[in-house]
Amino acid sequence: YGFVLLLVVSIGGGGISRMQATQHARGDRLSVANAIQYSCQRWRASLLGLTAPGMLVAGVSVGLVLFGFGLFNIPVLNLIGGILYGLALVFGFLIAIVAIVYAVCWPMLVPAVAVENCEGGEAIQRSFAYTLARPLHLLGYCAVLVVGLVLGFILVRLLANLTLDFTANLVDAWSFNASLGNAGALSNDGIPAVGLTWHESTTSSVIILWETVVQDLMVGWLFSGFFSASVMVYLLMRYACD
Repeated sequence: YGFVLLLVVSIGGGGISRMQATQHARGDRLSVANAIQYSCQRWRASLLGLTAPGMLVAGVSVGLVLFGFGLFNIPVLNLIGGILYGLALVFGFLIAIVAIVYAVCWPMLVPAVAVENCEGGEAIQRSFAYTLARPLHLLGYCAVLVVGLVLGFILVRLLANLTLDFTANLVDAWSFNASLGNAGALSNDGIPAVGLTWHESTTSSVIILWETVVQDLMVGWLFSGFFSASVMVYLLMRYACD
């Protein structure tokens, strides 16, 4: 599922980022089809931008493990290992700095590809350079991003729950079967349904499917809001640095 998630982020997040970037920079409103077409053409660049720093950290980490295994398990070679340990510290510092910067700036990697129409390596270079040049700016922008997403999600979650509960309670008001027993945001999922007929059970499953659509739209808003806000963070960092 990790690779599927990366593809979703690269294509879906890339399309949303492109829509936000063109709307903010040029006032153009891309259609969903055009945005997805663009992100499908650029998914390799987005995927490389997301994964290359992690692969670098993993590769250097494996190298240090092999360094310790090969030089510190043999009585004489461990002296050479001790001499070369300073070089190992250099690579350890590389792991630390890449991991920290990557953890802070990864929301800008996909937007960098969408804004600059660049390859994954350039997206990494730009994001890392902006982070190291203006780290306090980025932390402030990310704090605003998180607060905005949390407040927005609370509002969207409230709207979704009220939609589910109002609909379930009103439709179930004059119904005299158990089809709507688990409907609504406050459902009785923990209570097993006993004595349901086949049509009640089937109807209940269909209702749950429709409610899942509402819940997925809520998650979709969070996904879209994150990438839209990440584009604005990237543009603000680009403006502050360049």
